[in-house]
Amino acid sequence: MIKHIVFFRFDDKKEVEEVKRRLLGMDGKIDVLRHIEVGVNFLESDRNYDLCLTTHFDSMEDLKIYADHEVHVPVKEYIKSVASSSACVDYEII
Repeated sequence: MIKHIVFFRFDDKKEVEEVKRRLLGMDGKIDVLRHIEVGVNFLESDRNYDLCLTTHFDSMEDLKIYADHEVHVPVKEYIKSVASSSACVDYEII
């Protein structure tokens, strides 16, 4: 299993709920997406991000399919337009 975890920061905190809605809107629409979870941070700290996306895939190939999927691409582009920064970790669970 592959885990894909992305953290996002937003200068405009009003964007957090809209991004969460758009991310969760992908659920059930991408065959290779096995699990999706979105968490909103509740602590204020300089090192914290505002939102965390956790997704699961069966393989690296499935993660690549997701990256270019017609449902995911507009969500990704919207987030790029409103996020001030992001960080990502991808790893395999053995």
